Amino acid sequence: MKYGIKLPYDILAGEMSEISRAICDAFGGTDGLLAYYAANLDSVELATVSSQTDGDELLVACRRCAEYKLFLTVHGSMDGVTDAGAFWKPYLPLFASGLQESYTVTVHPLKDPTESERLLRAVCAKAEAEGYPVTLMLENQCDRKGRYPHWLCRSVADTVRQIGSPYLRMCFDFGHQLFNVQAKGADGDPFDGAVFPLIGHTHIHAVSSGATHFPLDGGEVLLEENLTGLMRCGYDGVLMLELLPGRYMDRFDIRESIVSSVSILKTAVHQTAAKLRAAADFSENYVSHVESVRLAAEKFVCGFGVIGTAAYLVKMGETRIAVDPSLWGLPVGAEGRQALLDLLGTCDAVIVTHTHEDHFDRGLIAELCADVPLYLPDFLSCERENVIVTHDGASYRIGSMILHVFASAHSEIHADGSLGGVPEYGFAIEYDGAYTVFPTDVRTYEKAHATFPHTKALIAHLWLGRAQGLNVHDNPCAEKFCAFVESFGAERVFLSHLCDVRRAIRDIWTDVNAALVTDRLKNTALLRIGQWVDL
Repeated sequence: MKYGIKLPYDILAGEMSEISRAICDAFGGTDGLLAYYAANLDSVELATVSSQTDGDELLVACRRCAEYKLFLTVHGSMDGVTDAGAFWKPYLPLFASGLQESYTVTVHPLKDPTESERLLRAVCAKAEAEGYPVTLMLENQCDRKGRYPHWLCRSVADTVRQIGSPYLRMCFDFGHQLFNVQAKGADGDPFDGAVFPLIGHTHIHAVSSGATHFPLDGGEVLLEENLTGLMRCGYDGVLMLELLPGRYMDRFDIRESIVSSVSILKTAVHQTAAKLRAAADFSENYVSHVESVRLAAEKFVCGFGVIGTAAYLVKMGETRIAVDPSLWGLPVGAEGRQALLDLLGTCDAVIVTHTHEDHFDRGLIAELCADVPLYLPDFLSCERENVIVTHDGASYRIGSMILHVFASAHSEIHADGSLGGVPEYGFAIEYDGAYTVFPTDVRTYEKAHATFPHTKALIAHLWLGRAQGLNVHDNPCAEKFCAFVESFGAERVFLSHLCDVRRAIRDIWTDVNAALVTDRLKNTALLRIGQWVDL
């Protein structure tokens, strides 16, 4: 996939509008704007080219983009066009130039569906007869005040199918479809997986209070849902940001709106792809991951293995404990579930830290061998025999190790200094004079916490703010997380709770988020499912 952004045509040809001038000025002029796009994107879309556009002037504008090695697409128009020749006339010098091997030209349908279909057929037939290096993209519309009832996603897709030309595909506008759903409900613009294979181009922007073409952090946009569908269909076109600063420049800085939107879009693609890979890995390879941890536990004297997104098997000497084993919501089949239960059956204890299902899987615990003690916090309950209740500040000997329990700051601090929300216990494992520390799901990094001498390893669950998974541009929580981790003085740091497929991409943490802190933290590594760390 390529990344792109809309570029007002008048920036490169003709006299600039006030808005276009403001966009250029935000980047220090036209050259600065194009240089930023070239450094951060693959493509630009010139908008809007009409049948009245001078073809030689268009070619000059396109050559300017080519100087910056930007792949070019065009937003055209069928308004006022009566025949195919008139539509294609402005593009003929561009096609003859050989500037690119092929082009995409996006158009809005005409209000009259009969006339729109007639013209589309003629335009596609002309392109095919002349062998033009182009694909036309028909865009779904906002149905503002019932002006475009025939041009929602399903109607556009049906038209593309009915015309059946290799020169016609669909431009899927994320924001237009969302606008219709927000205005009319879930049935306001039906959209299903059958549409994705028809998509050859995209327009991406946020919707804010009924206004479209806002920056991606300035409203709502269905990134994960739409990117997932595109990826599963093998989409290899452009993800085109279509921002209109004239609609929001009184609320958002123009440069920042573009920079942040570019960053969010790229991160969303990364997060979505990582989530899909992780889900496939759990589904296909979980049994082998558990087996890898089991074999390592037989081989090494001290260490731990990763058996879930935030679950571990820890071995110290001849003693084994499992921490927060959970398969809740994960795509793991019956064979994988049994493999984990068999592994847990070899443990001397199972530790639970708090109530969230990704840490306390009651269904799995119910199947746990009764001979294995369950260490459960005093704020939780479980209908099971062989339960040992843990308390803040208490210590428990389990075979060759000592478990030190402490309150962990999972939630925000109230005005009176108390913790709100979810109670949680972290713990440290003492063995042979050294400590391995699991603070668990800390969210309030400023809260005072227990510390331990000679901390050999710290297993830190990465968290950089609620709904901040797409914010790698300027995340204010990264510095606080680093200070928290450094306060333990650990010899080695392991970042975990990564790529949890149960979370939305705005709340999932992957390597791209971890990169915000690993450059600062010393001796830090990321953990992955099935990995064993020798201590």
